[in-house]
This record gives sequence, C-alpha cells and structure tokens, in this order.
Amino acid sequence: MRAKSGDSYQTIINRSINQTLNRTLLTSLTTLLVIVVLMIFGGIAINDFVLLMFLGVVIGTYSSIFIASPIVALWHRKIVGIKETDTNFDESKVVEA
Repeated sequence: MRAKSGDSYQTIINRSINQTLNRTLLTSLTTLLVIVVLMIFGGIAINDFVLLMFLGVVIGTYSSIFIASPIVALWHRKIVGIKETDTNFDESKVVEA
C-alpha cells in the first residue's frame, strides 16, 4: 500500500490516525455525555448496563487509537517480510501481490 506521494506505510498510518483522531474523540465524548446523563437520570434498573456501555466506549476508543494501528503496522511488516531489526529496508521496492 503506497500513497500517491510514495510515503512509507508507517507514515500513511500516522497520517490516518492524525486525520481521524479529532472525529473519533468527538464521537466518543458525545456518546459518553449521553451515557453519563443516562447514569444520572436513568434509574437503578439500567445502571449496570450504562456502566458497561461507559467502559465499552472508553476501551473501544483507546484500542482504536493506540492498539489497532500498531497491530496493523506489525501485520504489514510480517506480510511484506520486513524484519524488526532491518532498519535499512527500502519499503518503496516492495511489489504488491
């Protein structure tokens, strides 16, 4: 996978995270605001459900920002065959299958 400008895969992932970070955080914060309102005014019957929703949104946001992209980068390195210690590897010479 290569951008039109010939950027490396790591640069593409970094740029993608930077472009979607604001949207991800705003969506999560809006959802958390509604969940907090439900926690306050929802009553005892849904408190357990709302607590799990709160934890799910927080963990999901964290994992989509900080865990998913390194896993995708490592996965790409494994598929392409780049060794972790290979710092001189020129990714521009990789031919897509």
